[in-house]
Amino acid sequence: DKTHANALPDGYLLTKTLKLRYLANSSYVLSGTSDYGTPINMVVTSNKNGRMSIKNIEKGTYTLTEVSPTDGYIKNSVKYTVTVTDSGVSVTSDNADYYYETTDQKVLFNEPYHAFTIQKASSTDSTIGVAGAEFLLSGVSDYGTEVSQTQTTGNTGIATFDHLEAGNYLLTETKAPEHYALDPVSRVVSINKYGTVKIDGLSKEGS
Repeated sequence: DKTHANALPDGYLLTKTLKLRYLANSSYVLSGTSDYGTPINMVVTSNKNGRMSIKNIEKGTYTLTEVSPTDGYIKNSVKYTVTVTDSGVSVTSDNADYYYETTDQKVLFNEPYHAFTIQKASSTDSTIGVAGAEFLLSGVSDYGTEVSQTQTTGNTGIATFDHLEAGNYLLTETKAPEHYALDPVSRVVSINKYGTVKIDGLSKEGS
């Protein structure tokens, strides 16, 4: 007889950020064909506690992929393999950085979009922010997304670049305010998946 498995009891499969915050409204598709030839194509969405429940699945091997991430988070491109057998359920991943499990939970991770700020300041008084400087951030993220984002400093001399994926980019001042010199140096901006930002030649306080 066919054996249906209560594959992933409520709370067994969780979605989290890389900094261990539970994520709601993250949707995954479980797809494949059971050992009995039944096609499976099931969408599951995490609740407010980050929990997803996948139930009544026939024995077989399936693929679990994210189709819609939580707002503000990067779509998880990792493919998870879910195997249902008489002895239980196993989940494996082709990227160990985005998956781990405990005795009662299997946890998937999402990376948030990242942001950073810079400040244009007077060379004679670093406490004076300079408005109207335009900066271009350009390059390709670690995930292949092309970036070309222009921001202009406000009254405090601060400009913010956001909605960024991890990667190495080039930061260039493209327009200086009146009476101020254009910075001739293009600087490498490095952002890792945890949101740590390093800008060549700049301190944390800005420029």
